[in-house]
Amino acid sequence: MIRKLFLLFVICIGICQFVSSQDTWSIIVENDTLSEQGHGVYEFQDNLYILSRTRCLPHAQACAELRKYDIYGNIIWNVQMPWITPSNQNMISSYKGNLIITGRRNYIEDPERYSFYEIDTSGNILDLTHINLPYQSNFNYGALVKGDTLYMYGASIEDVSKEGINVDALIVTYDLVSDTFSYEYFDYGHEFVDIWDMRMIEDGSILFYSAHRLQGSIGDSLDWVVERLYPDGHRTTTFNQPYNSEGGVNFPQMEYLGDGLIALLFPNENPFIWTYPNIRIINLEGEVVAEQNYDYIIQNSFRYTADIRRTNDGDILLCGKYNDKQIDENDLPLSSNAYVSKMSRDGTVEWLRHFRIEDETGEPEESGFLSLISLSDNSIVAVGAISRSPSDLYIVKLDENGCFGPDDCGGGVVTSTEEVTKEDLNSNCKVYPNPIERNQLLLIETVNSTSMLDELNVQIVDVNGRQVLHQKILTQNIDLDISSLSGGIYFLKLINKKGTVLSSKKLIVL
Repeated sequence: MIRKLFLLFVICIGICQFVSSQDTWSIIVENDTLSEQGHGVYEFQDNLYILSRTRCLPHAQACAELRKYDIYGNIIWNVQMPWITPSNQNMISSYKGNLIITGRRNYIEDPERYSFYEIDTSGNILDLTHINLPYQSNFNYGALVKGDTLYMYGASIEDVSKEGINVDALIVTYDLVSDTFSYEYFDYGHEFVDIWDMRMIEDGSILFYSAHRLQGSIGDSLDWVVERLYPDGHRTTTFNQPYNSEGGVNFPQMEYLGDGLIALLFPNENPFIWTYPNIRIINLEGEVVAEQNYDYIIQNSFRYTADIRRTNDGDILLCGKYNDKQIDENDLPLSSNAYVSKMSRDGTVEWLRHFRIEDETGEPEESGFLSLISLSDNSIVAVGAISRSPSDLYIVKLDENGCFGPDDCGGGVVTSTEEVTKEDLNSNCKVYPNPIERNQLLLIETVNSTSMLDELNVQIVDVNGRQVLHQKILTQNIDLDISSLSGGIYFLKLINKKGTVLSSKKLIVL
C-alpha cells in the first residue's frame, strides 16, 4: 500500500540552493496492533539509530525499541527494550563503541527508577542497569555521556499519594567504570521543578535548562533557568527569566550552538499563540542576542514544537506539528502536519517545510515530528508519528534545505515506503509444542504464501530482550533446535527483511 506525502513549501527567505547529491527518503512503519512513535535519532559510525516508544510483552507495557538503519534507509536490525520507557528526545548516547539507551524503569510492579541499556552495534543487549532512587516516582527526560560519566536528568516526586505534590528536579551521575552513582535534587522553593535539557560545552562544563512552576501545566511556569555545572562540581546561574503570564511552551528545549551561544525554546507571553515556537538566543553571560517568534511570520498555527538542534554551521533546526489554515473552500482539507524549519543564529527564519499525509481515500492524516538531527553530510533526519489508531512510526531523511530533492520542495508529491506487509502472518503462524521440553524440536509453521519466505527470520529473546537464538526461515515449516536454551520464559518473533516484528509469541521452555 502506497501513501502520498505532500511537502508544502511555506517560506524561504533569501536564496534556497537545492542539493540533489544526497539520498533522501521517507519511511512509515505500519503496525495494526501496536502504537509506535519516534522519540530520538542518533548518528553513530555512519549509521542511524532510531529510538521509538511502543509496547512490549509480557504486560503490553510502554517500552523502547531501537532500529539501526544505514544512511540510505535500509534497516539492519531492531531490538526491543522491555524494561524502560523513553520520555523525551535525548535518550541515545555512545560510550566506548557501544550505545547507551536511557529511560525510566516501567515494570508495573516496581517503582519507577532511572534505567539504561548498553547495546553493541550488532544489536546485542550487553547490560541493563536499574538505579534505585529514594523518591517514589522518577521521570527521566534525557541523558548525556561525558568521559566515563553518564548524566541522567529529569524530575522526581517524593509521594504521589499526597495532595499538593512537590516535584524536585533531579540529576543522577553514574560512573560507567565503577558502576557507582550519586544524585542531586533541586527544589528552589517552588512546587514543581524539572530539568528538561542538558548540553556539554567546549570547556567540559555542562548547561542544563529547568522550568520552575506551579503545580499543573508547563504554562504555569514561574521561572526559566539555565545553569552551568563546572567540572569541579560548582554551579552558577547563566540565565534566569521570571515568567508570570498565561503563556507557555510544550517542550522546553535547549541547544548549544558553539561560540558561546545557547538557543532556548522559550515561552510565548500571549496565551493565544503559546504553541508558536519562540526561539531566544543568549550568550554564556545570559545576555539575549537574538529572538524570533514565528507568530510574526507564519499565519497558520502550530500545535507544538518538540525539538531544536544545531546544524553543522551553528544554525538551528526545529521540528514539531503544524496546522493547515483553510482560507477558502478551494483550499486543501484541514490537517495537522509534521514540520521542519531552519533558523539562523541571528534570528532569521530561512525556511519552513510542512509534510502532509493522506490515506487511501485522500483524507488527510495527522502527523508530527518529535526529534531531529543534522547529519555529518548536512542532511536532516526527523522522526515522529502519524496519528492513527494505533499510531505509526514516521521517519524522513531530507537534504540540508529540508527537501527530498530539487523536484520535491515546494508542492511536490513524494512517495513513501512502508515497512510492514499486509499479509496476516500473526494469525497464520503456529508454534508448537508450547510449553516445550529442551530436548524437543520446536515446530514453526507459516501457512501464508511462500513469496515472503526469503525475507523472514525467527528470533528468540529472553525476558530482558537479549537475543538467544536466530535462524532464517527457508521453508513454510521449520524444526528449531532449542536445546541450548535454559528453562524459562522467552519470546519468539517473526521478523521481515527490514527488521520489523510481524509476529510475537510467548514461549515456555520446561
